[in-house]
Amino acid sequence: MTKKLLSILIIILTANFLLSYALKSIIIETEFSQHYVLKNILKLGFVVLSIFLIRKLSLKFQLFKYSIYIVPICIILLYLSFQNVEQSIENSNSTITSNQNLLFFLSCLLVGAFEELFFRVYIFHSLLSNLKGKSLLKIITITSLIFALAHITNMLNPDVVAISVFVQIVFAFGLGFIFQAIYLRFKNIILPICLHGIFNYFGTYKTRMFDTISEEIAEIKISEFLLSLGFTLFFILVLITISYFLLIPIIKDWNEEKKYVL
Repeated sequence: MTKKLLSILIIILTANFLLSYALKSIIIETEFSQHYVLKNILKLGFVVLSIFLIRKLSLKFQLFKYSIYIVPICIILLYLSFQNVEQSIENSNSTITSNQNLLFFLSCLLVGAFEELFFRVYIFHSLLSNLKGKSLLKIITITSLIFALAHITNMLNPDVVAISVFVQIVFAFGLGFIFQAIYLRFKNIILPICLHGIFNYFGTYKTRMFDTISEEIAEIKISEFLLSLGFTLFFILVLITISYFLLIPIIKDWNEEKKYVL
């Protein structure tokens, strides 16, 4: 990794963490909707910045192939996901409104868009051009590892149990690996963004919208941690296996004649 790429990585991740933390600290007492409006504006800024960095790479690789098929599928998945959570909100007799749910939903999508554009596209292709001679799998592994380690900043979040962050990092590695495989196989970044956003949405809506960080989470036991870690490792193994099969034709072209334009 060049000094320039490392510097950009550190600056972007540090700025993202500090601005997000500042936003949370400054408007912690404000209304839910105001908080997520400002948060969405912040994340949109990082999406735009990621697009700017990608454009500087002058990529030949297609980012939106098969969009005529992928976009409708993503719209359906997003709609069903939103309606599923809407139903959960209604069943729980929560005071969360549809507009607030929509703002949170958009926040999850914007986080997914930023992380996919920055890690799966910018970081991956930058490493690809800087680490010539390395195997494609090795570069995907390095990209996924960088993405996973970026989650270490969650340890500084007072609402998160530090020991659980390790599980998050392991989980993020597997997700990063399969999202990279999906992006490369289908030559489309929209699908990973959609899946990433949906995963964020279902994974956090209860704690973020219902504020259910309770004693069960705060008092995590070692046995529960090990059980969670074991399940996560198994799940990661499954994800990496699926990723490998998705990547087989790409790796073959890359290793033999490097016809696959990246």
